Amino acid sequence: INRETKNKLLAENPFVPNEAKITLIETDSRNMMSHIGEQVADFSITSPPFYNLEYYGDESGQLGKQNTYPDFLYSLETVLRNVYLTLKTGCFFAIEVNDFWLDGKFYIYHADTLRLLQLVGFEIWEIIIADYGAGFLRCFATEMDRLKRVSKQHSYILVARKGNIATPRFATIKDYTGGLDNSLNNNEEKNRLPGF
Repeated sequence: INRETKNKLLAENPFVPNEAKITLIETDSRNMMSHIGEQVADFSITSPPFYNLEYYGDESGQLGKQNTYPDFLYSLETVLRNVYLTLKTGCFFAIEVNDFWLDGKFYIYHADTLRLLQLVGFEIWEIIIADYGAGFLRCFATEMDRLKRVSKQHSYILVARKGNIATPRFATIKDYTGGLDNSLNNNEEKNRLPGF
């Protein structure tokens, strides 16, 4: 899909100059620093996977395939730290995420991602709520009543800026004691992080 998108952008988009070069680096985002230097990017955008919720492939390095939610956040922290390093000072990063239910627990993924962005040194610039119209469950009122959940019809686009911060506030997520795991009824995972 990425190769098709690259070719389509170069062939059909009048906003992409003829001399434009699009380089695809097909690797685990946790390893991107071996392919991209520091302070080279003007903008970055992504929509990371959910933790163990959707199928993204069978590769062993799939970010969403972690044993626990804290393990997933540790991996996401590495990706966000790499994005921070590749961006030029003053440039922006947009990341689309959404909260989710998994195995009877509600995960406040957007709040955890905000904390991770701050952890690696980003300034939070804006939170955009993207409205995707009527949610799927709205068509099934009996399911909404049975599950006791409203239909999801939005996501969060978190916009962050790389400022002039010399060092992040916290060295790593493991040193952060502000409560990264916001999932309800999730004491086992909470006990894995210090300070809970």
